[in-house]
Amino acid sequence: MHFFYHLSKPCTNNEAEYEALITGLELAILMEIKEIKIFGDSQLVINQVAGTYKVLNPNLLKYHQYTLHLLEQIPTATLSRVPRGSNSVADAFAKLVKEFACPEEDSIPIEIQGRKALSLIDLEHISKTPLQILSASSTTDEEGDWRRPLIDYLKEGKLPQDKSLSNQIKKRALSYALVNNLLYRRSFDHMWLRCLDQREALKILNEVHSGLCGAHQSGPKMKLKIKRLGYYWPTMIEDCMNTAKHCHQCQVHGVVLHQPPNVLHPTIASWPFKSWGTDIIGPIDPPSARGHHFILAATDFFSKWAEAIPLRNVTSHHVLKFFRDHIVYKFGVPRRIISDYGSTFKSKKNQQFCKTP
Repeated sequence: MHFFYHLSKPCTNNEAEYEALITGLELAILMEIKEIKIFGDSQLVINQVAGTYKVLNPNLLKYHQYTLHLLEQIPTATLSRVPRGSNSVADAFAKLVKEFACPEEDSIPIEIQGRKALSLIDLEHISKTPLQILSASSTTDEEGDWRRPLIDYLKEGKLPQDKSLSNQIKKRALSYALVNNLLYRRSFDHMWLRCLDQREALKILNEVHSGLCGAHQSGPKMKLKIKRLGYYWPTMIEDCMNTAKHCHQCQVHGVVLHQPPNVLHPTIASWPFKSWGTDIIGPIDPPSARGHHFILAATDFFSKWAEAIPLRNVTSHHVLKFFRDHIVYKFGVPRRIISDYGSTFKSKKNQQFCKTP
């Protein structure tokens, strides 16, 4: 049975975790359940209820006391913490409730309907259907053949009455040649490429992209491969990109990059122990035998020398002591220390320590 609730007022993440646990316990008590297993991905809430962690936040103390009161009414209750990756179903439900939550209404009915999926026969029919994706540009005539004005000029010397258009054809014709009534274009590497119309170009595109020897390339790579085969038409690059966009296999198996391109900034260290990179690894589950959940590490960019210490919890005091004892006292004062600018690294104590001469 799935129950979804949305909170009527804003609260912190830990308070929301307690609210979910309390709601589940209240439902179990109403159903008169005698044995229950509780799974949660909140390390703080599970350990506080189990008695491993102390409740230091006064706002969470009332949640903790009420949760223990509810657990006393259930004879057998077991609490287990699961990693966030194994709790994807609950996270999906939480996101669904967040999207459909309405503060003005107490409940919202949601209807889930079934739909017939596409069969393999439908997918095979789609893959066999030719893709009409050739785009038109200023050099392509949709109603006729883009090669016709050049062929007429090279074969019979015909030119249109428009002077600007006739001058363009004369300049373009210097890169073309007519051999046995077939138009060829000279490429930059002095290779003669056969000019194709839309029907021929579509056939070459489908064969090169997804044919028997197709590599499912896209964009400039596919254009260069077609040119190496000895073919040309004006809208090659646009048509190659559109072919890849409409290819079902390319969309399923292709690598999708969501990160925008940025200029690379290489880190250059001119001498040893000049620049250090530091970060916190964790939380580690299960912890070590001594209860260490985190690892504070620092690496020298020049020599790749690493310094690391295990910690039960990470505070600005631990970071400051690590910089002083493991970096400054051992290797001298560095010129810079690079971090992800977390809360433990940007504290006032650390900034004052860095400014101290």
